Amino acid sequence: MTGRVEDNPAAGDGAAGRAEPRLRVLLAEDNKVSALVCDRLLTRLGHRVFSVENGLEALELLSRREVDAVLLDVQMPGMDGLECVRRLRRGEAGERAAGLPVIALTAHAQLGDRERLLDAGMDEYLTKPIDFEKLEATLRRVAAAGG
Repeated sequence: MTGRVEDNPAAGDGAAGRAEPRLRVLLAEDNKVSALVCDRLLTRLGHRVFSVENGLEALELLSRREVDAVLLDVQMPGMDGLECVRRLRRGEAGERAAGLPVIALTAHAQLGDRERLLDAGMDEYLTKPIDFEKLEATLRRVAAAGG
């Protein structure tokens, strides 16, 4: 693996005051600033974060580590989010991973983008810059559904 895979074990020890992380979240984001911001938001919410830089690294991590949800940037080098979610849904990272909730992260907010992403296999859609309350509400739905 050429990118970074960061396990943030301190999640849940922060301002939210949770003793244990609520969700194990895979964050696939190639932009270092966006990844840092998203990691901090997730950590603030008490989640445990695993970070990779592209779709191929996401599939590799998912094949060997259990997570509860995936935040997947749509545009990444190598394998983008659309190809990654297609391969994920086909079971290329294992049977359990094929059914994971996948949340698209994108700067695209054009008419039809949401439908295109959901049709590709995404479960949710968040636009950048990430809104803290929308991220929290989306992850709350994932957790309630058994994430």
